[in-house]
Amino acid sequence: MPIRILPQPFLFVIVLAAVLLFGGEDTRADDDVPSFSATLVEFNGDVTLQHRGEDLWLPVDTDIPVEEGDRLRTGEDGSAEILMDDGSVVRMEEGTEITLEELAADCQDQRILSTMALWFGRILCTVQKLVHRESRFQVRTPTLVAAVRGTDFVVESTTEEETDVGVFEGDVAVLGLDQQGRTIQDSEILVSRDRQVSVARFRRPGRPIPLKKRMLAHRKRIERLRKKAIERRRLLPQIIHRRNAARQRILKRWQQLRKPLLKRRLLKKRQQILKSRRDRRAPRRLPRQNPSKRKQNP
Repeated sequence: MPIRILPQPFLFVIVLAAVLLFGGEDTRADDDVPSFSATLVEFNGDVTLQHRGEDLWLPVDTDIPVEEGDRLRTGEDGSAEILMDDGSVVRMEEGTEITLEELAADCQDQRILSTMALWFGRILCTVQKLVHRESRFQVRTPTLVAAVRGTDFVVESTTEEETDVGVFEGDVAVLGLDQQGRTIQDSEILVSRDRQVSVARFRRPGRPIPLKKRMLAHRKRIERLRKKAIERRRLLPQIIHRRNAARQRILKRWQQLRKPLLKRRLLKKRQQILKSRRDRRAPRRLPRQNPSKRKQNP
């Protein structure tokens, strides 16, 4: 039986209805549970999360929420896939770190605002077509901003000096950033299907060129991610339901982990302070004089 793909407006309404319906199962205060969020639907290897407002990196679990302000990191053997509540999917490859800077939605006018910061590494994105003209899905790196309205693309930032954007479906608007992190005036270019662009730090984007061999190597991964996204969009209400149950489970686990982590951190800090004090109090030792030189003295 073929999978039926719901139009975006109907999908948006169904998802928000599911959030409101299943959100009541969460025991946290309603103000603490965002109405538009993301779900960690799959991960492998070393993956950790830094919750908004904290500085501890904690282990993750399948179906846990990833919310506005959260930071997610994959190790050298890790990968993770995030499903937004609008059906967009982001895959983090190994050695990648992101922050979900903005996740917001208005159920009345169907406006969606998503901004993700890619600090380093590589992400593969398949973004659901945005209906409202003021909706946006953005990826920020140290060198650029990539804005889309529904497309499949890859962003790779292996250093702070340059970022590559490759487009496999649709169009991506790319703008350079200045030294203050603001978009450079009149720097926007449109990167179309099967093209890529490189943006150096504090520079305007270069001219789009055909996908290079390195970028073409991601095509099969993008195709697999797109197929997964179609199935996950169909199952969004169930995924959101599982997310609310996973929230309670992971919060309890994190609470148990925080105490020993903080205790070890305080102990390490105390040892550093004691070592510093001992170093300051230790008498200075004069350099030993060479015996042969002493004999030569009258």
